[in-house]
Amino acid sequence: MDFTVLEKKYSSLLESLSEPSSNRIKQLKIIEYIDSFFSLSNPNLLEAYLIELLPEYIYLIKSVKIRGLDPSVLSSLLDQVHKIRCLKFTSQYHTQLDESFIYLKKKYEQLISWLNNPAQEFQDEIIYFPVIEKISEESVTGFLEIIKIQISNGENQFIVEPYSSDIDYNIQEQIHFCWDIAISYCRKYISKIKPSHTVRLIFENRLGIYKGSSLGSALTFAFIEEILKHYNAPVLIKTNGIVALSGGIDRNNNIISIGYEFIGKKVETVFYSDAKLFCIPKVDEVFAEEKLNSLSIKYPKRNLKIIGIKDLEDLLSRRNIVEIKKYNLFERTIKYILNKWQSILIASIFSIILLFLFATDFDDNPMMFEQDGKLLNIQNKNGRVLWSTSLNFDPKSGTDDRSRYSRIILDINGDGINEVILGEEELDIKSYDAGRVVCFDKDKNLIWEYYFRDTVSTFRRWTNNYQISIIDTVTLNDTKVLFLIARNIPNFANAIFKVELVSGKRYDSSATLWNAGGITNAMIGDFNEDDNKEMIVAGLNNGFERAVLFSVDLDKIFGQTPAPERYIFNNIPKAELNGYIVLPISDYGKLFHRSNIVPFNGLYYASNSKEIVAQTQEGIDKPILFFYGFNTDLNFLWVDCADNAQHLRDSLVMQGILNPPLTNTEEYLKILEESIEYLN
Repeated sequence: MDFTVLEKKYSSLLESLSEPSSNRIKQLKIIEYIDSFFSLSNPNLLEAYLIELLPEYIYLIKSVKIRGLDPSVLSSLLDQVHKIRCLKFTSQYHTQLDESFIYLKKKYEQLISWLNNPAQEFQDEIIYFPVIEKISEESVTGFLEIIKIQISNGENQFIVEPYSSDIDYNIQEQIHFCWDIAISYCRKYISKIKPSHTVRLIFENRLGIYKGSSLGSALTFAFIEEILKHYNAPVLIKTNGIVALSGGIDRNNNIISIGYEFIGKKVETVFYSDAKLFCIPKVDEVFAEEKLNSLSIKYPKRNLKIIGIKDLEDLLSRRNIVEIKKYNLFERTIKYILNKWQSILIASIFSIILLFLFATDFDDNPMMFEQDGKLLNIQNKNGRVLWSTSLNFDPKSGTDDRSRYSRIILDINGDGINEVILGEEELDIKSYDAGRVVCFDKDKNLIWEYYFRDTVSTFRRWTNNYQISIIDTVTLNDTKVLFLIARNIPNFANAIFKVELVSGKRYDSSATLWNAGGITNAMIGDFNEDDNKEMIVAGLNNGFERAVLFSVDLDKIFGQTPAPERYIFNNIPKAELNGYIVLPISDYGKLFHRSNIVPFNGLYYASNSKEIVAQTQEGIDKPILFFYGFNTDLNFLWVDCADNAQHLRDSLVMQGILNPPLTNTEEYLKILEESIEYLN
């Protein structure tokens, strides 16, 4: 390396060290630069450059945070410190270098113990959220951050510590948004919440300037935990051990996708830590599991579990993630007295204790669900089971998890008491009750029920047996409307229809949208930001024998979607759609099954990038996944494959069963892109 190149690199390093970036980035850059010193043949140059950097180098070494760091980096760093220690001109720094070496060695041993000792028990309850930071345009690194919340009465403001004028707008917006969600959730347990609070957010490590919204789930959880403590609520929540959370949260309390481009690095970051659970958006679960499997090859004893979370309710209902401690009024009174003892008379204390010794949980307002197998428990705000019913699926069995489409709790008439609306009931398909959506009151008394009995025909007449799924509620023309899916059993006629939320009566019975195949996913929103809500729908078209994706405005839910002639429904007009896309089926999918499908929970909106993402599931016994990204007008953006698609399909290519090219190549992904069909 000549002097000019060395000087240029040195200037670049000094500039990097002065920029607002994390210590982790600075550590990696100075380590890389010092490594290049040892290739110098001129010892005078080595001494001139290295001696100036040593104070900063030692400072950065002593501030190394090991969580999220590959042990190989620490191992190389130990070797580097030893080499520097052996140089004669570093004698004045020998003591500090020796201390740094001992510190690093302890940290290295601690990290290795996390990776190789699955039986370790940690008493702490900690929430991490993984942060990704760019080293260069080609590479990134990750670390784990911890956020602490302090709430006090006072002016409504959020104070972020350490303060940075460069705090990202998305972070500011996410803080306010997550606070509103947390307050809304805590109203279940707290009758009176003050309108203003001073909230202090302390980032313990503050290793960088944070951007984006993926800390939303961790931030919301932390807010809920502290609000309940602040108001001495009857329920307190905390993590069940050391848990990492990642994923933003939207206005429907859904956990937003991190995206395939970041999820792998976040899994790697959490893998190299003491976290036992990593909770991520459900839609990112496949990518995350594949990355975890690849990391576990080197460290097979690392006991990290990936848990896909659909929404806030899903997160808070998982007892392996969240511990909910219920305080009866007696315990809460004691706690309050201990905090306020100076202002309470002894006689009052005993009176209150005696009064609340016999207190019982009389709250019978439905607030949340918990599903165990097919058994669905409807609970009050304290988690007490009010009543139970059975659904037709087990969310933990296979990929047929229809939880988000099976139930909803809301106050339909504004009386302050919630009702429970159910679809996907476990009913004999031959019974009269099949095809029912039903609304119960808090005591499981029937308020209304609606049976979908519409009939259609193609080359022959179909049965009118259906299963009903719930999409969402929307107000249309001052009427609260419930959008629903009817899936014909056992045939391919699927429909989207509406009932009035309050009465259960059919809302505009002529406005029914039919599809010749299974509708597995639907979501409502103003995705294209034209001030009119639309519905994005995904599933299967039996006529085309392929997965489909389409968009329709809410006021145009009518008619039938495109299909081959044999699958056209008689006497039903063509629907007016924003777009109808027939997604490709891979050669792997054709080999093992006649069609592919967008599986349940295989459709989501990535709000950060404003993309509609649909998965296709190919094959049955060993299914593989492909991912397709579209903009909000359903114009194609990208296609990618899951790691299992690359592994399973490539093995068949190598055996000569399937034709090249290999799966994760531009050539093969281009074949898939060019096989997308757009129909009117």
